[in-house]
Amino acid sequence: MFNLNYNYLDSKGLIAAVLPRYTDSGNVVYVYYYNGNCEVSHNRLRYILDKYFQHWSYTYESLSQSRYNKTCESLGPLAVTHKHTLVPFKVRSAKFDGDSVYGYFCHEKITYPKDTSRDMAPCLVCNNIEFEVSATFETIQKKRKSADQAQLHWQKQNGYLEEEMIIKNQAFETMIELHKLSGQVQKLELNKGNSN
Repeated sequence: MFNLNYNYLDSKGLIAAVLPRYTDSGNVVYVYYYNGNCEVSHNRLRYILDKYFQHWSYTYESLSQSRYNKTCESLGPLAVTHKHTLVPFKVRSAKFDGDSVYGYFCHEKITYPKDTSRDMAPCLVCNNIEFEVSATFETIQKKRKSADQAQLHWQKQNGYLEEEMIIKNQAFETMIELHKLSGQVQKLELNKGNSN
């Protein structure tokens, strides 16, 4: 699907990857969604990200400037919402000043390699699609840790961890009660067996 003016809609689903590409028709941006659909746009990458982030009442600036998205790199992961973090990877060299060289990939959809060496990774697998990136295995692992931290901070800031802890505590209490009941049932069965 080719778009001259990108607009994000709920019906498209979450973005799995968004990356700039040079094609015969010029500088375009490919937008891949969780559902496997791909959209091609002549809009700039930043414009597409802004349209996407507006859905959650963010702007690119507000996300990239926030403390939890800052890393030692100039571009860090962007925690957009619960379990949805976009991680930048270099995907091309710029032909012209101002061209985007980074694509953003959904951290939760990346199949991270086990290799941690300084060798160049041949590709990055995101949402079961292989993408060419310019990164070492070591860099990929560092970005993974940064994305984990950004998402964890987002969850803390938005109350998700508190809810998860409450649910875990309730589940633990339920397990204790079931264990107590199980013990009582065993005693009853033993008493019943002894009386026969």
